[in-house]
Amino acid sequence: MARAYVTIAAHGKTGRLYTGVTGRLESGRPDGAMLVWVEEHPSLVQARRRGAAIRRWKRACKIATIERVNPGWKDLSAGPPTRRRNQTPR
Repeated sequence: MARAYVTIAAHGKTGRLYTGVTGRLESGRPDGAMLVWVEEHPSLVQARRRGAAIRRWKRACKIATIERVNPGWKDLSAGPPTRRRNQTPR
C-alpha cells in the first residue's frame, strides 16, 4: 500500500505556513520554504483528512506541533524523521 504524508512547510518561524498532502516528500514545496514537519499515513485518503483538519488549526497550534518535533525549525527535506499517525511509542 502506498504511503502518504501531511507536511508543513514554512518561510521561517515568523513567515507563512503551508500545509500540504503528498505521496512523495520530494515534491510540492513552495519556493524558498523549508519542510519543518512531516506526518506519515498509510493511505492518501487518511492523509487528506488529516491535512484538512490541520488546515483548520490556528497558527499557534501549528507552531506548537512543529516545535514538539523540530524545536530548531531545521529543514527536514534532506531526510525527515517522519511521525506515523497512531504510532505507539517504544
